[in-house]
This record gives sequence, C-alpha cells and structure tokens, in this order.
Amino acid sequence: MDNWDDIIDFQNRMSEKVDEFKKEERPKSLFDIGMRLKKENEEGWGRIKG
Repeated sequence: MDNWDDIIDFQNRMSEKVDEFKKEERPKSLFDIGMRLKKENEEGWGRIKG
C-alpha cells in the first residue's frame, strides 16, 4: 500500500506511451495500409491472398 501512488502513476505513464505508439503507427491513408501489408508479406508476417 505504501507504493500505491507510484504504481498508479507508472500505469498512467505507460498508458500514455501506448497511446502515443498507437497514434504513430496508425496509417494515414490506404496507400500506407497497402505498403504495410506488402512489407509484412515480404517479411513473412502475413500472407496476402488474392
């Protein structure tokens, strides 16, 4: 209980960082989505079937 405020503060800071990372990774256009899918497919992370 003595460190509860520190834990809450740390959780809030981590949550803000995650939100920042999500915002940075969010595609800006359909072109960005296509390029990301192409890159993932080339790296073997996903398979594009079509």
